[in-house]
Amino acid sequence: MAKRLLFFHNSASPVISDRLDEYFAGLGLDVDVRWAVNGEFPESIDDYDGIFFSGSPAGPWEPLPWITAEIDVVREAARRRIPVLGTCFGSQVLAYALCGPDTVSRRDTYETGFVPLTATPALADDPLGRGLPASFPIFTWHRDEVVAAHPDMILLARSEQCGNHIWRYRELPVWGIQGHPEVGGPHGREWFLHYVNVLNSDGLPTSLVPTSQADAVRTPDALRLFGNFADYLRSSARL
Repeated sequence: MAKRLLFFHNSASPVISDRLDEYFAGLGLDVDVRWAVNGEFPESIDDYDGIFFSGSPAGPWEPLPWITAEIDVVREAARRRIPVLGTCFGSQVLAYALCGPDTVSRRDTYETGFVPLTATPALADDPLGRGLPASFPIFTWHRDEVVAAHPDMILLARSEQCGNHIWRYRELPVWGIQGHPEVGGPHGREWFLHYVNVLNSDGLPTSLVPTSQADAVRTPDALRLFGNFADYLRSSARL
């Protein structure tokens, strides 16, 4: 029987970025998508083998009912040692819920595009880092980010601008990724073009939207993060 993944879709739009739910299904998981912004939450998390929290334009500190509900789910999942993965906002809500509100901060500028990550020694020994090189690119688009130093965080990878791109909560199967491994190709280009005015309004030049980056395909090493998470779920016994 396929392992069940509870997929929290956190965008204001019902459209899932780059069909990430279908990608997880292609990895052999039984994916149950819940549009959290629309108030779609399961009655319990008893029947799930893992949980995924997607990105969102929201911040984890916003007093919105769906964010409060997700924080409760994060804490319960960690208590029960249910494997959890969050990207972008998903990573931030994990940190906010488990390590405290002061672990998420807002940068003065955006970090955008396909940026190279540098792995820490801990990534090589972590289930999420299996088969990954010491440096690899990932698509990123954020101002909010998780702090780089906290006693309950194991730092797994960083970029030149962001000190905490991938992290793990203690020794539990709870991981946060600041970037978007799923983004590439046409969607990456559309993302840049749609938000270029946002960049300009924050004083960032349009030149930060290089065509070569926006046309790039999904990066296989970044996608391996999702594959490794799926492998972990398949090898784990349901609690």
